[in-house]
Amino acid sequence: TDGEIISEGLRPYMMKKRAIDWQAIFLDWRRKPRAMHYSRYWKYLPERIKLFLSHPDWKEQDQRLNRLLSLLVTHDMSGIDAHFYDLLAASSEKDAYDIDWYQYDAFLSLPEEVVH
Repeated sequence: TDGEIISEGLRPYMMKKRAIDWQAIFLDWRRKPRAMHYSRYWKYLPERIKLFLSHPDWKEQDQRLNRLLSLLVTHDMSGIDAHFYDLLAASSEKDAYDIDWYQYDAFLSLPEEVVH
């Protein structure tokens, strides 16, 4: 009654993992592209995919979302991240900015064990 703590422990419902339906999320982001960076799912995207989608031109961003949506039909998000460059190179669509995707990892942050 005095507000004292009786017991502390983990909440079992907080430790559960759920699969993310990226297709549904990307479809929502396509409708509202400016909300993409503020979505609660943004932090769960692999860094390569975040950089790929972080383009200032809304039309290009929409095309990139469409590319990822088409890849999600046959691949999962971890597979797209692992084979990102090969999948984009195999795509028949050309990037409007003619980006060399193999140099794209230079923008990724390094893991803490690599940083000195």
